[in-house]
Amino acid sequence: MSGGGGSGEFVASPWASAPGSSAIGGGGDDGASGRRSCETLTFRARLRNVDADELTHVSVGDVLKVEYRTDPSPTVGVFRVLSGGVLSSTQLGALSERLSELLPCLQQLDFVAVVEKVAGGDTRVTVRPE
Repeated sequence: MSGGGGSGEFVASPWASAPGSSAIGGGGDDGASGRRSCETLTFRARLRNVDADELTHVSVGDVLKVEYRTDPSPTVGVFRVLSGGVLSSTQLGALSERLSELLPCLQQLDFVAVVEKVAGGDTRVTVRPE
């Protein structure tokens, strides 16, 4: 019987092992084909759990940062970029679509979310590599 490690690093998608999910590349070595898949990963998504106060600072066309965070709970969040490249301490919203593809890619590349629509609970973005 083997253990699952425990380095504390974000090594694999916590959702990739879920039934019906498909992580890019599969297996133990994503290699160049996995990176190429990540470099072309682009999709539209609706933000979940949108923070109304943060939303007042966002306009169509803004480029936001996508980050995986574990505190207070695992989430792929979207954050405003403030002056000096510092991220807002408050998450604008969370992504819940295509996580089985996005999470492994976040280990390899930085991703952004370009705002397409600002409408409270129906705020939409296009997610793509930075």
